[in-house]
Amino acid sequence: MKHSTTVCSLFFVLFLGCADNGEKLVQSTDDVVNHTGMVELIGSTYTILDDLLIYGGYHERFLPLNLPDEFKLDSARILFSGKRGVIPPNARMIGYPLQLSSIRIAVK
Repeated sequence: MKHSTTVCSLFFVLFLGCADNGEKLVQSTDDVVNHTGMVELIGSTYTILDDLLIYGGYHERFLPLNLPDEFKLDSARILFSGKRGVIPPNARMIGYPLQLSSIRIAVK
């Protein structure tokens, strides 16, 4: 009897741990996970300027391929995750292509 109570308790704890907390899960293939940044309007193109400094002290710029309309706000602070694409050889792009898997307004 004691053993079955322990097993039931374990399943209950696991069930609570799997409850939906409102956060979108990132996909396992994402290589940009929970980065903060700023949406920038350059000409007529929306980009994301990552807060994270990369080599040489530069901020990485992304070209979001699926930016929702509600995030097309110049200077909006965001938290985002996604899969970085590649820039084709001999091509110049404003930033790395990024397939967003989650995005939300960043809390200040």
